[in-house]
Amino acid sequence: MGYSLFQTPTLGMLSQAHALNTLGTNITNINTGGFKRTDTRFATVLGGNIRTSTASPNGGSGGVRPNDIQTLDQQGILESTSRGLDLAIAGDGFFLVSPTLEVSKQILYTRDGSFDINFAGAPVTTIGDDGNTISVRKGFLTDKNGFFLLGVAPEADGTFSETGALQALRVDQFALTNSFTPTTVANISLNLPAQKEFGEPDEFLSLNFVDS
Repeated sequence: MGYSLFQTPTLGMLSQAHALNTLGTNITNINTGGFKRTDTRFATVLGGNIRTSTASPNGGSGGVRPNDIQTLDQQGILESTSRGLDLAIAGDGFFLVSPTLEVSKQILYTRDGSFDINFAGAPVTTIGDDGNTISVRKGFLTDKNGFFLLGVAPEADGTFSETGALQALRVDQFALTNSFTPTTVANISLNLPAQKEFGEPDEFLSLNFVDS
């Protein structure tokens, strides 16, 4: 009977302590990338046996209990940074990451877009700017846990396939090199003014060429 007298204020104090602890966790992680806050709401507990949750003639007088609400479906705060490898998603969606370089069935999802370059895998050979063969290490985007950011490689025409296989995104300086073929022939189509008389001053057309 004595427990029943203190049940309501005891549950109230415990619930408030839980809410303050949740608030402290939210404040502590205010600068943690990808963190979503937790909101605490209070639910009314009717009279009953606290331990078995069944009605009892000797049950307590009720009180409140905390219910935590995860805000995973809500947009977080987007902030600009000075790092070139920081990304953010506005709206729905997640970054796909893998704990290993070789993508297995364990694919994880995150909203934390703070990435770094991690050099992993066996060295590969490529052609340097001077035409000589060099050995380089492959650099991949990884999050703060060391998980590899995943993406889909583009097709030959530059488009992306919805059914393309996921792979770790390689971003080192030799990852985006390609063999280019110089242009040797150019075609141009134009209309000549029919009313132009022979012997009038010549007309010139300016064309811009990009020499890379």
